[in-house]
Amino acid sequence: MLLVFALLLGLLSGSAAAEGVLFQHPLKALPHAVSRVFAQARSLRGFYSGPSGAPRLLVFFDPDCPFCAHFWQHFHRLHTPFRVFWVPVAYVRPSSLGRAAALLQATHPARALTFNESHFHFHQHLGGLMPAYTVPAALQAAIRRNTRFWHRELGFLPCFFYQGRQGAHLMLGTPNAFQWRQIATHAQTVWPTP
Repeated sequence: MLLVFALLLGLLSGSAAAEGVLFQHPLKALPHAVSRVFAQARSLRGFYSGPSGAPRLLVFFDPDCPFCAHFWQHFHRLHTPFRVFWVPVAYVRPSSLGRAAALLQATHPARALTFNESHFHFHQHLGGLMPAYTVPAALQAAIRRNTRFWHRELGFLPCFFYQGRQGAHLMLGTPNAFQWRQIATHAQTVWPTP
């Protein structure tokens, strides 16, 4: 039930979207499909923020996505700490690849993300971080792999996973304060091994 509500919330709250394969599954098969995609997503290139003992999330975002910046700003104001694995994709603008690379190459990626999102230019749909001028081939391939995976399987930004006691959960868009409290209550501090 929470999963269905999460899907509807994402559709109604505003997000960058492209149809993902995950949403073509029959409703009965969706929990298994969400668990599969969550397990595969954990092998993508990203970075962590937050305390290691906190409830964990895996977030797909584009550094030039205004909906993702909105998500980050609401998330940043939470009083509940989360351990987040941020997976950047390059979909919204041509500069997204360079910004994703700048984040992944940063000495402190979580600080770079904070700068990008807190200095987001909403009228231009541009993150605040300067894009990397050159992107090494291996890093470019990793970001493109993130993007292909996200586009094929999910297609909504922002979106995130968390592991609950009864399996993996997927949320689309930005949760409200009540939903964040529910997620903090149910999200596990460790992920199962794939």
